[in-house]
Amino acid sequence: MNWGTGLAVTMVAFMVLILSFVYRSTQQDFSLVSKDYYEEALDHDAVQLKRSNYKALNETVNVKINTSDQQLEVALPDVFSNQPIEGIIYLYRPTDDKADVQYFMKDTQVSIPTQALIKGLWKIKVDWTVGGKAYLFEQSVFLN
Repeated sequence: MNWGTGLAVTMVAFMVLILSFVYRSTQQDFSLVSKDYYEEALDHDAVQLKRSNYKALNETVNVKINTSDQQLEVALPDVFSNQPIEGIIYLYRPTDDKADVQYFMKDTQVSIPTQALIKGLWKIKVDWTVGGKAYLFEQSVFLN
């Protein structure tokens, strides 16, 4: 085999490689994390304030996966017990926006059934308000 044939084979192999990358990239699903991401970006300062309010608590939100009861248990810090709470727990599925769910919370402890949730990585956002002050907690969990 001479150098011209080797060069032609190398070029054809490179073209096949590039075309396979193009094909695979067109088959990928690029769903947005949020349908209203632009509006959420405009509220960035409010989100940062909620995060800083949460960090100032020096207590954590307890997220526990109870495999025996098939429950995802979310518990707010004890500081909020006996106080009226309004909030939402968002469960985001990074690979499938159709699987995203949200739960409303009126108590410091919420149990979410995991039977209907797809196994894999989930991002949890707990957004709540107590006494006019807003808080935001975010964490990733893996459901088996």
